[in-house]
Amino acid sequence: MPYYITVDLANQIVTVFDADSGEIVRQMICSTGKNNYTPPGVYLLPEGAKSDRRPWYYIQMFHRYVRYPTRIMGEILFHSLPYRKKSIHAIDAQAALELGQATSHGCIRLRWQDARFIAENCLPGTAVKITEGESRDDGLRELLLGGSYDASSGMTYERFLGNAAKGDVLGRDSEGQQVLDLQYRLRALGFYDGDLNGHYGSKTVNAVRAAQALSGFETSGAVSSDFWAFVFSEEMVTAMEVPLKEGDSGPAVRVLQEHLNALRLFDDEIDRVYDAAVVEAVRRFESVYGFKEDGIASPMVQKALAFEAEGLARTFEHDRYNCALLRETVAVAVVVPPEGAKLRTAPSRTAKEIASLPRGRRVLVVERGRKWSSVRVEDREGYVNDDLLDHGQQSVCALKYEDEAGNGSYVIGLTAEAVTAGEKLPCVRFEAYLAANDQQLDWEHLASYVTIDTGDQQVPLNLRSDPSTDSAVIDILENGLSLRVQRRLKDWTQVEYQGGTGYLMNRFLDYWTGGEDALMDQASEEAAEVEVIGTAVVRSVSGNPAEVLQAPEDDAPVLGHLQDGTGVEVLERWEGWCRIRLEGHEGYMLAEELQPEQGREDLQSGAPGDMLPSETLLE
Repeated sequence: MPYYITVDLANQIVTVFDADSGEIVRQMICSTGKNNYTPPGVYLLPEGAKSDRRPWYYIQMFHRYVRYPTRIMGEILFHSLPYRKKSIHAIDAQAALELGQATSHGCIRLRWQDARFIAENCLPGTAVKITEGESRDDGLRELLLGGSYDASSGMTYERFLGNAAKGDVLGRDSEGQQVLDLQYRLRALGFYDGDLNGHYGSKTVNAVRAAQALSGFETSGAVSSDFWAFVFSEEMVTAMEVPLKEGDSGPAVRVLQEHLNALRLFDDEIDRVYDAAVVEAVRRFESVYGFKEDGIASPMVQKALAFEAEGLARTFEHDRYNCALLRETVAVAVVVPPEGAKLRTAPSRTAKEIASLPRGRRVLVVERGRKWSSVRVEDREGYVNDDLLDHGQQSVCALKYEDEAGNGSYVIGLTAEAVTAGEKLPCVRFEAYLAANDQQLDWEHLASYVTIDTGDQQVPLNLRSDPSTDSAVIDILENGLSLRVQRRLKDWTQVEYQGGTGYLMNRFLDYWTGGEDALMDQASEEAAEVEVIGTAVVRSVSGNPAEVLQAPEDDAPVLGHLQDGTGVEVLERWEGWCRIRLEGHEGYMLAEELQPEQGREDLQSGAPGDMLPSETLLE
């Protein structure tokens, strides 16, 4: 085997070694099992199902997707952080924040790039040694939380640690006034949030490395004489990794003021001083975005401000726009009975139960009826007996931007329509965006996109030649299709499509932000994971047309029904479920309602060979 792997449970570190030289090839932070669920021992990566190393895999037990799983033994695997749905933009933000802590159910979670390295390079038969580890190495952990070590980048491991080389002024473990001066400067620039102690530790290495990356220097983590001169110059860039509060001053505060000014929340002099006017402006933004209203610009608040300021710049391409504060109310209700209430698929006591709602649970009222009310709870919609609900109102607010000609529109916050449609708070969506991008903001290749979302019915959407329902229909676009945005108007969005442009109605669109090649990345991900493993015909067990569901769950929305004898392609299978495709559409069906025509395995067997049985995959 070319490599062997160690897993240090004490430090939550995975290291891949070259088997011949013993040198470190890759080193990464991980999250192993809580409560000692990841067992120490020496294991050999087994020969096994191709599914162990697929680009995507659905874990039915936890309703999550993971990327690039590699089985270690039994129920324990290497795999990526979990995703809420099969999309590179839907990473579980909480799991990303917990990376480096023992929080899984036994498997070893990694950044997806690290999981992919193991899946594609560590062959069956590779040795994996899981140990309790020795003493905690917080310095190394800090470095790896900043980014994994990859020998293929050309950087030696010693250089990755930030050790000074010939010609460097400062490096790891340097001490003294120069280090203290550097720390003060990096803090004012927004890079360094560690102790101001004059000791060049891992936090200083990471701050220097981040500053070097943004300013075009070699990312060694050590300070050369050229970088020393640049970091104290007026040309030095800033970052958003240090909390800012009243009384602070410096370049990072100046950038914060500029972003607040772009959002029309701050119109005082941009003087690099965090005064009472800045506090009030930050509070207004926090209120609209859903952050805690304390007037302190945390790194997340700063990045969200920068994100929205950039969004405005891309929408209008000038500064001649106005801002209005929208205040609206939405109908909500609280579950009253001590025993709670049932969320059901239809307004009937005999309808299927979707979820149990405890006493005090707040729900959004989509439509109030005399006996039953249609409500939304997170991403689930159903019916609750109205006698069990105490109805009321909740205020929501948003900032709406329009240019002087009324041609452009940009909204920050939640309108009543957005809340009713099930949109999450901006802070929640932004935290998920940052998690999906490894907590980094890269403006150089940023673009806006939409994904068509026509609700549970999954119907297609007309692409029109002009922003009007009376204009010509250019094409009919499938639900779930993602497109790049050219500009967003009040009720319509202009998108790029097959070399031209067209208009889609805003209320059927889910907006998101990504790199310029995001659609290419998404298409390649989807293409990589789609492989037909067999064909089958529908054989309903109930005598009625068989249901095709949006997800492999009994209570998932129904996409449609198929008559007996309908032929489908089978893309995935695991015990009890199959993912199928018919005429370009995909969905999920119970395996018992499909009769295999051809393929490597019986679709109902759950035997290894094509898909890993989900009940053995402990996340």
